[in-house]
Amino acid sequence: MMESLRQELLDTNIGVSVFCPGAVSTDAFVMGADGEKCAGGNPTPGNGKKPAGMEPLEAGQRVLQGIRNNALYIFSHPEFAPGIRDRNEALLASFPRETPPAERVELERPLLRSPVYIREIERLRG
Repeated sequence: MMESLRQELLDTNIGVSVFCPGAVSTDAFVMGADGEKCAGGNPTPGNGKKPAGMEPLEAGQRVLQGIRNNALYIFSHPEFAPGIRDRNEALLASFPRETPPAERVELERPLLRSPVYIREIERLRG
């Protein structure tokens, strides 16, 4: 949804970002009494376990930096990069290996490459 909104606002002075957080140390993601990660609630009183994940201030600083840079994607946790790479490689590997008819390519040309992604790549390589 945010990628589509960014496309619609591309030539305006309004930025749109997609925030993809990992675990942040809040009451929504804590260590259970058995040391296992669990979602929701507070840690069991007296178990001595600190909430798991990145400190909220650090996550917030990464979001602020991304917004200031008008980043399309804001990832808080670099450890997710290999999984994202795998996902993208699986997507690319799923395309048919045929050459499409030229008439169809011409018809679909406005849809084939989004200026949103091209600009983001240029910004990052900058």
